[in-house]
Amino acid sequence: MDKVRDIKMRRWATRLGLFLHKSRAHRWSLNNYQQYAIEKLSDRSIVYGQKFELDLDQVEDCLKEYEAKLKAS
Repeated sequence: MDKVRDIKMRRWATRLGLFLHKSRAHRWSLNNYQQYAIEKLSDRSIVYGQKFELDLDQVEDCLKEYEAKLKAS
């Protein structure tokens, strides 16, 4: 179930010009919580989740927020 949701979030992010990056760290550290970060495709700067602390629910919330910002501008 999470894999399907992961794919859905990745596609949504791509439509918004973003990239959903999953941590590949094998252990937890202060700078890496082994979850997700969202980057801009254009320059690979991290927009949300600098420490890879986002779970899929938070990713969905961030994508909604980013999409609303794009529509407002």
